[in-house]
Amino acid sequence: RNVENLMRQALTRDLTEALTTFPAIKFDAEWLSERTTQTAVFAAQVVWAREVEAWLECTREKTSDVTTVVLSRLETLTQAIVRTSSTGLVRKKRIQLVLELAQQRDASL
Repeated sequence: RNVENLMRQALTRDLTEALTTFPAIKFDAEWLSERTTQTAVFAAQVVWAREVEAWLECTREKTSDVTTVVLSRLETLTQAIVRTSSTGLVRKKRIQLVLELAQQRDASL
């Protein structure tokens, strides 16, 4: 039980920190290497959900704003994969995030 609580606390702390830096990052190797894949993907999901929620509260027209942001992140991430030589683990995290962002893109269309 104690180990489970410690894991929850660590995940909460890591996610909170990841969320404060997520919008400003360009999925650089340093940001990714400091986080677990679970935290990075979960941060991407939380940020996207917040953006969709804000969009729903404001416009209810087209999802183009949300889609544009997701496409921009997807482009930044794919360029990082293609143009940089990253470690195997960072590369795998980027690929996992590409899969997440592709799902967000498809849901935003």
